[in-house]
Amino acid sequence: ITKEEHQRQLKVLQREMSVVVARNLEFDDMKNVFVDEINCLKVNLSAAEELHAKHRTELARQARDIETKDVSLAENIRELKTLAEQVDVLSAQLDIYKVDFEAERTARGELASEKDRILADLKLLQKRNQQLIEEVQNGRVAQENATKAANEALDKRVPEPPAETPGPSRVGANPPQQQPDPEEQEFVPSILHCPLCNNAYRDLTTLQNHVEDCVGVE
Repeated sequence: ITKEEHQRQLKVLQREMSVVVARNLEFDDMKNVFVDEINCLKVNLSAAEELHAKHRTELARQARDIETKDVSLAENIRELKTLAEQVDVLSAQLDIYKVDFEAERTARGELASEKDRILADLKLLQKRNQQLIEEVQNGRVAQENATKAANEALDKRVPEPPAETPGPSRVGANPPQQQPDPEEQEFVPSILHCPLCNNAYRDLTTLQNHVEDCVGVE
């Protein structure tokens, strides 16, 4: 091989070697880039694994909280059912109390009306009793006046009795006793009856006290 040919081949090999060296340098640069990327990915993976572990821990905690809340919710549901049953019972009792209250109020109204009627009857009885007392008093006065006038008239008619002479008394000489006038007999008050229980009383005061007890007047 001539010297010129040898130099030409040497230059060709140098150019090829330069290309290979350039490619190796490029590969080294790419390798460094890939290594950096791999290291970054490793860091990211570590951070992701740590975050994943935190998330798993948080999910486990939330799962426990949910389980606890489920238990509490079930307990609350049972309590609500119990309260609902109690409300139903109380509502039924309230309806019963309402009916009883209405009945008692109606009875009180009827009792008040009955008491007013009885008090009105009692006032009428008092008025009638007062009228009877006045009539009896007026009758007694009139009877006394009539008796007095009759006695005075009788005294004027009857002559002076003759002087008594000694001798045997005659049979039947005593004058007949005058029978009492029925109007002069003692006045017997009428019997008063309670308008509620129909018990009998002889005077108005006792009847009034009984009626107050009978209708529940304090």
